[in-house]
Amino acid sequence: MTDDKGIGIKAWLTGPGRKTEKVEAVPKRLARMDKHRIAVLPLANISPDPQDEYFAEGMTDELISTISRIHGLRVVARTSSMRYKGSGKGVSEISQELRTGSVLEGTVRKAGNRLRVTAQLVDPESEENLWSETTLTSLSDIQVLQTLTSYLEGVVLTCRNLSIRKR
Repeated sequence: MTDDKGIGIKAWLTGPGRKTEKVEAVPKRLARMDKHRIAVLPLANISPDPQDEYFAEGMTDELISTISRIHGLRVVARTSSMRYKGSGKGVSEISQELRTGSVLEGTVRKAGNRLRVTAQLVDPESEENLWSETTLTSLSDIQVLQTLTSYLEGVVLTCRNLSIRKR
């Protein structure tokens, strides 16, 4: 049973008397990434209690809202970014799909009355961190809101400075 006689799976698929033609793969053309467009991915909840997920989502919302106020930067909508939560996709792939020039990702860990938030701004082309910052605070601290606000402002200033350098 050979391909030439039209017998067998391969021959059945290609038809009798025909040989399979070699099809060359056409390289997928990559969309141009907008350097002034940023995706804020959902912050991952790494707290011992999975019910603290709401806190991570709230921090993600705050980051999106705060960064969207930066003149010259465009932030991908929350609903578009949230679909990547737990997707396992890499930064480059997400950036291609959303046509962004940078991606902000991070984690939130709440344990007892302690809170740790980490954020990284990633260049999707090289998949290298452009910037990373961690803040630790106590939830019982009366100034927790001020600490988190200062942290968000630091993220915003970094995004602004990086967008100016990328122009």
